[in-house]
Amino acid sequence: MHRLELTDKVFRIVSKGEISAEEGTQRLGEIMHAKPLFAWYWQLLDWGVTSWSVCILAFNGSWLDSVAALVLGMAAGCLNLLASRLKGYTNLFEASVSIVCGFLATAVERWVCFGAVTLSATAVLLPGLLLTTGIIELTSRNMHAGTVRVGYALTLAFILAFGINLGNNIYVEIFSVPSIMFSVFWYLVIHRGLSTVGPVVSAFVLGVAANIWSKVFKHNAYATMLPGMMILVPGSVGVRGIMTMFQGSQNGANSMQLVFQMIQTSLSIMVGLFASSFVVYPRGKKQSALITV
Repeated sequence: MHRLELTDKVFRIVSKGEISAEEGTQRLGEIMHAKPLFAWYWQLLDWGVTSWSVCILAFNGSWLDSVAALVLGMAAGCLNLLASRLKGYTNLFEASVSIVCGFLATAVERWVCFGAVTLSATAVLLPGLLLTTGIIELTSRNMHAGTVRVGYALTLAFILAFGINLGNNIYVEIFSVPSIMFSVFWYLVIHRGLSTVGPVVSAFVLGVAANIWSKVFKHNAYATMLPGMMILVPGSVGVRGIMTMFQGSQNGANSMQLVFQMIQTSLSIMVGLFASSFVVYPRGKKQSALITV
């Protein structure tokens, strides 16, 4: 997020002509090669706390579920640090994280909800945000970037679902422990039936708050709304649907319905964000490098 804020500042001063494009490119290189803002142990804690909070807020998990998600989230953070130091490991990062989370969650599934724990532990990697951004890009007529993002989001969903299912199968094969997969939906969607309206309203409120904050304090709106969007984006729904396919479920229609629900939720969030941007900036937002939000 810190680098995103610095990159946006460089874009603004280059677009205003305060510095040349060559100097802006040099500053971007310095930003890319700058040391992390926080030490490695703070990064691990951030992964764990993110997984812990997502388990409680997004999946209505118990305290035991959240503790397990915290531990697995910190394990994923360790692999993330490894990927930042070993370039050859980068391409295996998402798959290995999902396999490790699936394996460890299966070991403790007698006491915790498997679906809530694994999806919370991989919350940072879930492709919902990527898919939503891609759909917004396509709607904004940015075909190349949008197509790449949507394609990569769907591929990442398959990778995560496959990895979690593979980790589960590895544990079952080694220890011969029966496995149960739980499908967990958001509290509002289950109990209130707000599968479409809920994300629209939530994204609208989030977008209005972030854009007002940006307008008043001259900060980056996208960087402000990003943490909230991670709770709203539907990555877990699509991963659950693909996981059902990998498990050989007899109800293929149900698994496809979950995948389509992922796309439907992304569209709902897109509508909410566009509406919020229109309310705060009715004449359009000038000099924004971050799509149209």
